[in-house]
Amino acid sequence: MEAETDISPVRDLNAAIECCNPFAGRSSVTDAEIWRDSFADFIAPNDRATDIIMQAIDRVNSEISLVESGLVLAPRGMGKSHFLRRIRQCIYDRHGFFIYINAQQFTDSNLIRQQFLYAIAQSFRHRGSQRVMQWQQLAALLVHRALESSNSSDRFTVREWIKKFKNNSLTKNRTWVDRLTDAIFKANSNVEDPDLIRAIVWTLVSDRAPYAIKWLAGKPLSSVHLEEMSLPPHRSDNRESLAWEMMLQLLATVTDLAPVTMAFDRLEIDTINEPVIKKEQVIASLIKYVTDNLKSTGSRYGTLLLTATTPETWQEKLAPFTKNLSYYITGNRPILELKPRDRDTVADIISTWLRSHYSHRQLTPPTPLYPFDRSQLQALAREELNLQEIIQWCADNFKPVERDPLEPIARTFDSILTQTLEIDLENNQQLAAAIAFSISLLSGQTVNNIAIDGVCETILPKTANHGYIQFIVEGTQDDRSVRIGVAVVQEMHFAKVSAALKRLSDYETFSLTRGCLVRSAYRHIRPTWQGYDRLQHLTKDRHGAWINLTLEAIAPLVALKLLSDRHQDYNVDADSIATFAIQNRIVADNAIVRDILK
Repeated sequence: MEAETDISPVRDLNAAIECCNPFAGRSSVTDAEIWRDSFADFIAPNDRATDIIMQAIDRVNSEISLVESGLVLAPRGMGKSHFLRRIRQCIYDRHGFFIYINAQQFTDSNLIRQQFLYAIAQSFRHRGSQRVMQWQQLAALLVHRALESSNSSDRFTVREWIKKFKNNSLTKNRTWVDRLTDAIFKANSNVEDPDLIRAIVWTLVSDRAPYAIKWLAGKPLSSVHLEEMSLPPHRSDNRESLAWEMMLQLLATVTDLAPVTMAFDRLEIDTINEPVIKKEQVIASLIKYVTDNLKSTGSRYGTLLLTATTPETWQEKLAPFTKNLSYYITGNRPILELKPRDRDTVADIISTWLRSHYSHRQLTPPTPLYPFDRSQLQALAREELNLQEIIQWCADNFKPVERDPLEPIARTFDSILTQTLEIDLENNQQLAAAIAFSISLLSGQTVNNIAIDGVCETILPKTANHGYIQFIVEGTQDDRSVRIGVAVVQEMHFAKVSAALKRLSDYETFSLTRGCLVRSAYRHIRPTWQGYDRLQHLTKDRHGAWINLTLEAIAPLVALKLLSDRHQDYNVDADSIATFAIQNRIVADNAIVRDILK
């Protein structure tokens, strides 16, 4: 078992807490966070609801059903948007496109269809399962099918297509887009508008993609950009009708290639620009019209229309208005009600977020809820705070709970370490004392399967040693006693090197199980020296070792010894030095120490 501390130092945890608050601004899920892959998630207790939705997605994926509908209910702040984010990730883990419709985007009753098309276009701007924009993913699918049907040899991944277009001139890209558009149009008999296809293909061209997407969203473009991409201007006589036609044609094109999930969210704020028009009524009408039109497309894949709202919105506003339309929203299937978070699941959700926060920084807190505790979160749940309010509480209270008592030692150690660059690498006794002291801090620890009992600096018999072996590490390995003799010999005088090697190899006289010469590798032991043969005897016959002494490895050990010798001057607790060294693995991971303890 290695010497290690599972719990990260408090000062490191405090630094992680002070540098970044994982709860700040996250009490409500923004549209951007719906698309965030790294968003921490906790599936329980609504894993059953997730499974039911994914089964519906499987049906539209396998051509069993052209259109599926589903209704998810949960009170405000209980995780509806989190749930939709999870569904999006599950879709990307399989196959398909995701469209997110925030009902609050509908701000003008005279522009409903234009705003709907714009919302769809914005969803396709986000990254899909292939880590590129869904527009680009769609374009690559269209191109792949067209070229496959024409037996063309031009087969590229979506990223390869993007790279291919990036290195071309505008003229050459226009030629390629024209060629691919013609191939796609010929290969897809249900495509009615080649300009729509042309604009989708243009999204593969990085510097033209923003303009192509703007055109796909029904927005006007300058004549220059229209001419560059060979796209017609949008008619201004009836933009609502045009937007609806483009939306239906787009969905027909997409569902011929992959299933689509369209999620409607945030229906709770009702008025748009007229008090008689309600957002939930707008969504209900859109779902009906989309459903009716998609059923007649003859596409290979289907669409799931998923609506998330509160029970009050459904019971008081949607259900009465949609008496004859409830089928379109629920699919005549049981309504899914997300389970409220109880005291335990609230703590589990918060610990999931914190695990993501700490693991990203390779830290291990003392508890999964650090700096909170379970009783705090259970108390919040008992007060019937919803998830949104609890996350806001966490954001307000995500602070260090204590100061690390080792922080003064750490600061002093770092200061001393910067002053050890001028270590006297000729001073055998200072270097040996630093190594011996540092290893003594590991007493009771296990390194390289050696349980360390301590360090002995009184070498007997003294008359035989003459001070050459400076200390012996004592311990146990596999139920056998271990005694490792260590001699630091930096001199270039061959007689002293030879004398030290003689004693390190004399296991019987000094009761050693291993001998280690600590000496910088660049201080060669020449083959003409008597010590050369003794080195071969130590390392080959007696299984000892020559340990390379480097400035990088010895400096922190010297710093630890200086810190201990002058702890009163530095106003640090001597007993805490060992804790600091062990917790930060200054000794256990040191190259010299680990080589000695092999």
